Amino acid sequence: MAVRHEVENLIRRGNIFYWRPRVPAAFTQCQPGSRLSLSLHCSDHKKAQVIGRKLNTRLAELKLHSKEAMSKQQLQKL
Repeated sequence: MAVRHEVENLIRRGNIFYWRPRVPAAFTQCQPGSRLSLSLHCSDHKKAQVIGRKLNTRLAELKLHSKEAMSKQQLQKL
């Protein structure tokens, strides 16, 4: 069962942490309400929190600075 933690979008499944944010509205090629899912490949809670916060910050920067529609290549870059 997935467990949420105090860092937004950070979920643990078994021993591995995942980052699962909602897809921003600027991603026009994705269905509204869908989610990204990225394995952090770590089981250490502290390390996963740091990585999750950095990914949340990066996603927020992309939302603020990108006025044009985002593509799958930009999603993979993230």
